Amino acid sequence: FRSMAAGNFRDLTQQMSLQPAMLLFLDNDSNTKGHPNENFARELMELFTLGVDQYSHDDVVASARAWTGHNTLDGDREQYHFYPTRHDDGMKSFMGVTQNWDGPDIIDFLLGTDATHKQIAARFVAAKMWSFFAYPDPEASVIDDLATAFLANDLSIHDLVRAIFLHPNFVSAKAMTGLAR
Repeated sequence: FRSMAAGNFRDLTQQMSLQPAMLLFLDNDSNTKGHPNENFARELMELFTLGVDQYSHDDVVASARAWTGHNTLDGDREQYHFYPTRHDDGMKSFMGVTQNWDGPDIIDFLLGTDATHKQIAARFVAAKMWSFFAYPDPEASVIDDLATAFLANDLSIHDLVRAIFLHPNFVSAKAMTGLAR
């Protein structure tokens, strides 16, 4: 996170998805062909990229199958390892597209090749970032501005943070007291 915090959100998400701590915490370390675990697949979409109600259960199942074999190393849970024999290399239908999906393909689709989901993700991440730096539940117009800047710069976190700090509402009275506890 430190080395990629100001870089591209898609790249950060790809790297985060292969971190042993994340694989262990969200149960992907034991996600194997024939016994897919849906936890990581669901949280990748719900918590990190799209938000609630932006995917179906079938999408979770397909994504879980795509992430099979992306585990931690047997005998050393502090290392990522891909096991081809544990990977489900069958056809999967994810977000209406049927192909032999692999886990990283899911992220590339959501945050790169599919414009609709990339826009949903941009709005979701912009709202989360605004809520962290300014105040919760930002207005739609603020999210529109931030998502536009985020998308225009191919999901550059640096450019999103810049857009947040330069947004006129960031110096509003609401923002000045928005995070007071």
